[in-house]
Amino acid sequence: MLLPSNIDSNINSMIFVDNEQIPSLPSSLAIKIGLEIFKYLELLDRGQAKLVCRKWKKLINKVHFIEKYNIKLKTSAEVKQEAGNLSKPKKLKKKQHFFLIIVRLSKDYIKINVAAANALMILKKTKFSFVGSDFRGIQATGVRLARTILDKVNFSGANLEGADFTGCSLEDAILDGAELRDIQFGQLPYLNHQDDVLAMTVSPDGNYLASIDRENFYVWNLETFKAKKQTLKIKTDLYSDTEQFFLQFFHNGQFFLRSSSFEEKIEIWRTESLEMVNELTIDNVTFISLLTLTQDEKTLITISIKDDEEFSNEKTEICLWQINFNEQSLPQITKVKTKIIRGLAKKASYAPKTSIIAIHIEDCIEFYSLPNLEIKRDWTFLPLKGEEKYEVSDMIFTPQESQLMINIFTKTNVMPAEFKNKFKSKVYRWNMKNKKKGNYFLKKIV
Repeated sequence: MLLPSNIDSNINSMIFVDNEQIPSLPSSLAIKIGLEIFKYLELLDRGQAKLVCRKWKKLINKVHFIEKYNIKLKTSAEVKQEAGNLSKPKKLKKKQHFFLIIVRLSKDYIKINVAAANALMILKKTKFSFVGSDFRGIQATGVRLARTILDKVNFSGANLEGADFTGCSLEDAILDGAELRDIQFGQLPYLNHQDDVLAMTVSPDGNYLASIDRENFYVWNLETFKAKKQTLKIKTDLYSDTEQFFLQFFHNGQFFLRSSSFEEKIEIWRTESLEMVNELTIDNVTFISLLTLTQDEKTLITISIKDDEEFSNEKTEICLWQINFNEQSLPQITKVKTKIIRGLAKKASYAPKTSIIAIHIEDCIEFYSLPNLEIKRDWTFLPLKGEEKYEVSDMIFTPQESQLMINIFTKTNVMPAEFKNKFKSKVYRWNMKNKKKGNYFLKKIV
């Protein structure tokens, strides 16, 4: 049936509005109709459907775009990537407008609630101002908008189930009749240290966090976020670029270990009461490179540089300590195995699943297996012999523990005064079993 030209023109202008600022985007009504039509095209060839007419082809492409955002809630990294793709001002304005259309369409088309939540999170990442927005009745379950200014936003009747509004400003916001089940409000907790936080660790049960600064260390209850504090007996050197700090919970979070590279002792503290229950002294050491526990928490591993009369040159000592509990259920530590190796170990890493230790010794990285501390000679990594001046800044096993990641700083051979503080950072990866080396990236650092 043919429609009178004036009626046909009115429908066309309602659906395909001519927007001078954003002519490529269909109106909200067009997208709503397109979503309904698209449901019935699932059993047909959508490619054929796109040939109906040029305007409907554009519409279907936009609906397909919405469907892509409606599959699942995007991770923080994915949201950041999406927002990063909108750096050009003209493109950003168009996309922000379109994301707002998605959000407002969710009022009547609840099946795009995931797309609406993703749209809001991307808008937030593009620094879009939500102040005074009309979001009545929108469907955005699970949306993450922590630390967002939402002053005067009208959320009345909206479905915000499972949303994260932690740390948000909600002055004069309207939430009447909104679905707020499992929503997160409140302020974000902070570690109120007086100085820079130098190390921290979380207990396996997630109930406690231990942290340390230059003068004090703290244990935080992560339910109440109240802290207990102890003053360090030996103040740490804030200007040392080699000192490491060791904190590790064990025995279901009831105790934790505390030490640092230049101390000759390891303290054992009871978590809840923050009282020291034992102290282990490591004689004649100048530097502790590693302090960690095996996966079953029955063995403590220390790697330290020795300095005593027995050795004319400094050497590295690997020690295994057995952890037992006495009648009062307090941890007792006994040395069970020691291995002395040549060279100075300033960096070390441990792979708990495979029980392998990696140690940077002079111009190579050696690997030792537990419990016998036998060297795995065929795994030795020798990429550093060609480097004139370098320092291994860090190394860590990948989660699968099949590769070791190594970051080194190198200085240039010719160093005029204006370039004497310039370094290059190189990151290697070393597959121990197939003995393949790879480079991740090279970065200049001033």
